[in-house]
Order: sequence, then C-alpha cells, then structure tokens
Amino acid sequence: MEMRETLSLGEGVDSDDDHLLEDLAVCVAGATASLALREDFYARTRLVWSEHVTILRLERRFGRYYRMNEAAFEQLVEMLRSRLVVDGRMSTVRTGEAPISPEVVLHCTLRWLAGGSYLDVCGSGHLSVPSFYRCIHKGVSAIVSCPALGMRLPTTASDIEKAATSFTTCSTEGVFDGCVGCIDGMLVRIKTPSTKETRNVRSYFSGHYHAMGLNVQAACDYKSRFIFFSVAAPGGSSDIRALHRTSLAKYIEALPEGRYMLGDGGYVPSEHLLTPFGGSQRAVPANDGYNSF
Repeated sequence: MEMRETLSLGEGVDSDDDHLLEDLAVCVAGATASLALREDFYARTRLVWSEHVTILRLERRFGRYYRMNEAAFEQLVEMLRSRLVVDGRMSTVRTGEAPISPEVVLHCTLRWLAGGSYLDVCGSGHLSVPSFYRCIHKGVSAIVSCPALGMRLPTTASDIEKAATSFTTCSTEGVFDGCVGCIDGMLVRIKTPSTKETRNVRSYFSGHYHAMGLNVQAACDYKSRFIFFSVAAPGGSSDIRALHRTSLAKYIEALPEGRYMLGDGGYVPSEHLLTPFGGSQRAVPANDGYNSF
C-alpha cells in the first residue's frame, strides 16, 4: 500500500515536469514566431566610420553633408562623447554587434536636423528605424544639455564691448559700430491645435504664410551663432508683439548708450533696435544708403 502511494506520488511529479517542459516549449515557440514576424530583427553590420569619412573626404562632401568641416565635427564629438555613448552590453547581447558609435549617433542627429529623411539616414548609417530614433533623442539631448553649447546673450560690460568690437571688425569699413547682435522672427509650422490645447485656435494661423504655426524670436552674434531664442507667441502674432513677450525686449532697451541690435522691418525702431526705413522714407537718398547696409 505504501509502495503504491509512493509510486503514485512519483508519477505526479513526472507529470508536472512534463507539463512544465511543454509550457516552456510553447513559450519558446511563440517567442520565436513573434521574432520571425519582425522584419528588422537581424544584426546590421555597423557603419565603419573611418571608411565613411574617407569617402566623404575624397569626394569633398563632408562639409555639405554635416554643415561643418571635419575638424569641427570631431571637436563636437569630443564635447558630447560622454553623452553619446550607447550601452555596449545591451547592444552586444541583443544583436551580437558592437554598439553604435558616438560618431554615428551624431551623424544621425546632424543629418536629421539638416532635413534628411529618416529612410536615407537609416540607410547611410546601417540602422533600423527604432535605432535611428534612439540616436536622434540621444543626440539632441546631448546637444541641449552641453554647457559649452549654451546660448548666452552678452550681459556684462566687457562681453557687450567684445560683441560690439567683433561686429565692427567683420563689417565693411567698420560700419556696424556698436552692434551687439541681430534679431529676427520665424514661423515654425505646426498641426492645427485642438480646442483642448488652446482656447484660441485661430490665433495660431499666420495670414502671411497661410499656415498654422508658432512665432519664434531669435538673436545671433557676428558669426551667425544663436545667442537667444524663444517660442514667443502664436503664429498669428507680429514680430514686434512676439518680441515684447520675451526677455529679449527688456535686454535690448537696457543696452548701454551707443549699443544696439539690428532687426528687419517687422520691428519698431528705437535707440537700441535699428531697423530699415520703410514706406515713403525709403525714397530719401540718405535713408536708401542706410537701408543698403
């Protein structure tokens, strides 16, 4: 009797093990089938950066490709390297390949920011679409969080004088004597917002561009480097109205005597904001000469 009970218990254990193995087999088969359905689940050969650069160098296309020369690209990589590094362990476990290099992450970011299609960038970088978007997020985050790349208006007396001297030096016969920056606005197109997102959907429509958008105000230095920007107002706002919603307006009016910024006809001229003459004033010979600069 006891032996029969023992055998019965042993048979139950064997039966449970069999069921467990069957369950595991089903799980493995299901996982394998789901992976087989993914067209992009295969290890891509990583872009050999040195070979890529060699080709661009021989064809003299590096500058056009990345909007900067090779030395500037390398300098930017070194500034951002710690923020561009991809987890090597996870990459090796998942694909068996080396991780995406910081150079390729920056390659994706710069090509995309320059207007490149994700399809073209994926092809040239030997990347899947998900990997491409991970590179974009990593690259943009690295640029935005890098202190050395921060946008700063000249605020101290010495910085303001340095900015003014730079404009004077680079302008013809020093004609821009006292300029510390240039400002302008642009429309960044957006999808039509819903009434849940804003109470005044119509304010985002620009009659000039016949599109929905946001009015962005920006300023640059003598090298066309951004020193300020602000998503200032809905797209239907004029530049002058948008400007007065930013801290830049107060900054301009607080500039020292003889120091100013340059803007286009979309702004109202003042002691510290110079704009071209408009309307009938353009016909005055002296004003025409001023406008030509």
